[in-house]
Amino acid sequence: MAYIIKSYNKYNRWDREHALHIFSVNERMYAIMEVGMEWGLPQVPGSMEYEEDLGMYHIYDTEE
Repeated sequence: MAYIIKSYNKYNRWDREHALHIFSVNERMYAIMEVGMEWGLPQVPGSMEYEEDLGMYHIYDTEE
């Protein structure tokens, strides 16, 4: 397992299931997410319309 900081959507089921800590910065919600890893990249589901660059996430080994 690995941890990333990602924007948080309270209506998204995946976000709710993987969020460990939720916080706000400038009225925008973010969360520390627990994710799996594959080929050195975090496994974050994405929309077909909007492809995220998974290399943009800084990957943390611990929740702290």
